[in-house]
Amino acid sequence: MLATAKINTLVKAFITPIDREDLVQISQNMDDLTDKIEDVLIRIYYNHISDIREDAFQMVDVLIRCCEEICLLMEEFPHFKHSKKLHECIVRINSLEEESDELFISCMYRLHGTNIDPLHILVWREIYLYLEKCADTCEHIADIVESVVMKNR
Repeated sequence: MLATAKINTLVKAFITPIDREDLVQISQNMDDLTDKIEDVLIRIYYNHISDIREDAFQMVDVLIRCCEEICLLMEEFPHFKHSKKLHECIVRINSLEEESDELFISCMYRLHGTNIDPLHILVWREIYLYLEKCADTCEHIADIVESVVMKNR
């Protein structure tokens, strides 16, 4: 409810050269990203995970780099008409998402090949899936920004 009130205030007070719908879409996807990161942490919590698998750390590392690129993307976004860095951020985010896809597949392969405990497999499948969803959301944010830039150049 608070977010809606803030958006309504923004709509009334702020005139932008970019369609408000596009800004709302970017904002909603940023919120989705934070929700998906929280979903990973919730699953670690409610499954009583005390030891993180090494390959999960690799996926988290890629996700951290994706989020750092999203930060750079948002810093550059106001200057999109003249920015030379914006496109580079988008390319890096897309590359990181591809890296996350490859890690996801290899993590799942190792998980299913080295574990016989079905509960362990189910828990980690879910965690890996949510980590992958985080990277997908980063790519989706970059795609939306790229679309907005193309519409407004």
